[in-house]
Amino acid sequence: MAENTKETTTPNEEEVPEEERGIVARFKGILYLRGPARMIALGAAIGTFVAWLPIMGIQMSVAVPICLAIGANPLPAIPIIWLTNPLTALPIYGFNYWVGIQLVAGPDMATFRREFDAALKTLEASGAQAFASQLFDNGLRLAYPLWVGSAVVGGVLALMTYYGVLYGVMSVRFRLRRLRNKRRREEQERALAQ
Repeated sequence: MAENTKETTTPNEEEVPEEERGIVARFKGILYLRGPARMIALGAAIGTFVAWLPIMGIQMSVAVPICLAIGANPLPAIPIIWLTNPLTALPIYGFNYWVGIQLVAGPDMATFRREFDAALKTLEASGAQAFASQLFDNGLRLAYPLWVGSAVVGGVLALMTYYGVLYGVMSVRFRLRRLRNKRRREEQERALAQ
């Protein structure tokens, strides 16, 4: 029971170093969330896996219910999902497709790039539903290798994310616990000295 209490400790605002309060803080903030470290890491892993799936535009509505259904913290999934956006879609999904065609048969990368560029223009003009529709109109010849590659890459990255975030959360909590104990000792020493 005491171990669970240690897992749920969270820092006060003044304990978060100044350099960790900027733009990168959105991702580092994951390390400072409340709750069991395993559930925070699981939420981050689910967000990573879903982010790499070719469902841009509906990733949030997929990741959050999955997190809630299995008891994971959905908050770490949110900034991770934002990694895939119209600017990063072609490199991410292009790499996923390349991995997919290494594992299953499919058209070459030039065909994928041409079809995906057309689908991205549709996304910008008409939204996520038209984007998905155009991708699926091209049939399984492009979708199957893309989904296979996305699942493989997403699975590997999700596993790495889980253990990386778990280690990070536990390290931050250990460091903060040590800092609190040091401050408490210093206060006690000052009180005794007076």
